[in-house]
Amino acid sequence: MIEHNQTIFSIGSCFSDMIAAKLESYKWSVVSNPFGTLYDPVSIERNIVNSIDKAPISDSLLSQRDDIYFHFYYHSDLSALSLPTLAQHIERAHDITSTALLKAHWAVITLGSAMVYKHISHNEVVANCHKVPQNEFEKHMLNLRKVKSSLQNTINKVRTINPDIKFLLTVSPVRHLRYGMEQNMLSKAILRLACEEITSTNGNTIYFPSFEIMMDELRDYQYYKADKVHPNEVAENHIWNEFVRTMIAPEARLFIEQWGHMRKALAHKPMHSGSNAHQRFIKETLKKLDELSSQVDVSTERRQLESQLI
Repeated sequence: MIEHNQTIFSIGSCFSDMIAAKLESYKWSVVSNPFGTLYDPVSIERNIVNSIDKAPISDSLLSQRDDIYFHFYYHSDLSALSLPTLAQHIERAHDITSTALLKAHWAVITLGSAMVYKHISHNEVVANCHKVPQNEFEKHMLNLRKVKSSLQNTINKVRTINPDIKFLLTVSPVRHLRYGMEQNMLSKAILRLACEEITSTNGNTIYFPSFEIMMDELRDYQYYKADKVHPNEVAENHIWNEFVRTMIAPEARLFIEQWGHMRKALAHKPMHSGSNAHQRFIKETLKKLDELSSQVDVSTERRQLESQLI
């Protein structure tokens, strides 16, 4: 189970950012998606392997649209207005990834889709199409063997630099309906089966059922955003609570509860900040904050509270 003093590297679909943000809000040390959102296991494998190997940037899939430079291996988060700046963004993402994986206790991999787009002229799977005309790509579904191979290669590579790292795999609950309902479910099934086979044959590798929770416990559309694709805040909080219950160590769960009360206190907005009642509240909250200071850095929160004292 995940302890509070452990560092975490999170990569994959946008759901990985949600889990990372939740962990960060409770004072975990997390590095999340240095390359931007990655949906398929091939793109995740390639970027992790290239980071660890310190591979040079592949020029073949560098491209430009209007005045924006981008690379098909990465999300548009890494695009830039010049090639040198784009190269800096990519190199920094590789450095962040290799450094984080060298030190991390856990790697969380969230798989979004087994459907990939292959750049026809370069015969390579791309991580993002960057709104380039669709006729430049060929869409196809990765089979179980390929997904499993990519996951295994990723795990093996990371453990060459960090043998003790633990892996947590999950399938994103975000629906990819642009492929159609049937193809979306087939894609999720392939990913889920690959995770099952990987966790059954690799030590220190576990699975968290975020997709299953969404499908089985939160079936109604009331748990989706207006796009009927992404889980809404209620659903995310429900999945997060299950994550805490099943994946977080007991002592860390206690801290989450304590810090949850502190976050509410820090978010309190008084009608009259100079009132005696609010000043007492600030002083009492500072005392409670000091009690937690032996577990986490509270300097930012202390400054926030002290700025309200008169």
